[in-house]
Amino acid sequence: MESSIKSLTIPETVEKVETSICEYCPNLTTVEYNASTYVNLSAFYKCTNLTSVIFGDECTLIRSDAFKGCTKLKNVNFETCKLITIEEGAFEGCTSLPKTIKMTETMNTLPKSAFDSDIKIEFKQDMLELKEGWELCEDIKVNGTQKYTDAYKVFDLVNEERKKERLSELKLDKNLTDIAMQRAYEISVYYAHRRPEVYRGFALGNPGHDSQIFVEDTLYRMGLYGKITFNGENIAKGYLTSEDVMDGWMSSKSHKSNILGNYTTMGVGAVKTEYGYFWVQIFGNDTYTPEETRADKEETRYIPVSMGGYINANGPDQGISISLNSNKNRLNVGDTDKIKITSKFSYSNDITYIDPSSFNWSSSNDKVLTVDENGNVKAISAGTANLILTLSDGDTISYEVTVENNLLKGDVNKDGEITLYDVLKILQQSIIDKDLDDDMLYIMDYNDDGKVTLYDTLKFLQQSILEE
Repeated sequence: MESSIKSLTIPETVEKVETSICEYCPNLTTVEYNASTYVNLSAFYKCTNLTSVIFGDECTLIRSDAFKGCTKLKNVNFETCKLITIEEGAFEGCTSLPKTIKMTETMNTLPKSAFDSDIKIEFKQDMLELKEGWELCEDIKVNGTQKYTDAYKVFDLVNEERKKERLSELKLDKNLTDIAMQRAYEISVYYAHRRPEVYRGFALGNPGHDSQIFVEDTLYRMGLYGKITFNGENIAKGYLTSEDVMDGWMSSKSHKSNILGNYTTMGVGAVKTEYGYFWVQIFGNDTYTPEETRADKEETRYIPVSMGGYINANGPDQGISISLNSNKNRLNVGDTDKIKITSKFSYSNDITYIDPSSFNWSSSNDKVLTVDENGNVKAISAGTANLILTLSDGDTISYEVTVENNLLKGDVNKDGEITLYDVLKILQQSIIDKDLDDDMLYIMDYNDDGKVTLYDTLKFLQQSILEE
């Protein structure tokens, strides 16, 4: 702090740099930052003679106010380094920077407040623009039916509950209904009170967070910003009828308080996908646009999901996981299967599912295993291959599958048929429960639950009788 140093090089061996390390260093003119860490808070705050900064490939994050007030800073290698994120205010007041800045292709989140408002940012990749900044997103495909008939039933049931409490009836608003339908598509991918494309969004209704970003970005994405607003949201999934979901909401104190809250308008979303029903209520106190009666409608929507916060999330039960619908990673030659993707994103408490056609797929060895654009898998020949999912940022996620020579389930002696001999061997295994190698477990385990039981024996006995 306030050092007379003129030039600073931080080597890649440095693993931690404290906050405000060079704050107010008036003589500092050049910095080469190669540390294998981020540029910390206010690290070079108001170094008023700093003109040039070079970031090494190990530096991926610049924290808030890191270079704020560096009025002579004009040379920064934004386009060629490996930055992933720059936080709010990091380059605020850097008035000598070029008015157009080209960003590195590794960038996945950038708030607009990172730079002065008169600076134009150009990206090499397709970044989604939000009200507060830009996000690198993956477009997740959702095939669904907008169930307006069910949504209108929910609306009527809400007013029945309000009437019981002698509260004024709510009006069904078209804009809020559009928002609720969109949110129903979104929660089918990312089940939470957060926008799936807003890495820094805050949970709506959480008293510990400012939910304004959530509201503003919702309106901004739908072209309604400045025209309307909303103040409450209820979400649910899995309920099969309007009556069931209302019973669920009314049995919850927080959801019930929204239904009976001090609102004047509302919208209801109900979307049915192959994974079930997803329900949303949106409550407001704003201008009113009457909902026109609409018929149920099938529609595919692509929901942008943040790469930085969700798709590539790390840690226990976060991110996406790949398996096969059969829940096996061993197939026989000639078997077909379909990829199953389970999603568990950060800040979400629930598991959801993703259409595999949302992603690009390939096989590490097409001679062993093939996969098409919809995630359909076929076993070609014996061996091992990886199913590879390639994300928008070039990162990959893989799932290993072993393909066996034709192994007939129940055929213990591998003579091509299931006989009483095979059934007796399976019965013996179910009794003594000894360890089996993978191939033999596959043959004896009828329902693929990882163990051989009397159930398996009876099923194979039935099959052997039918074959005779």
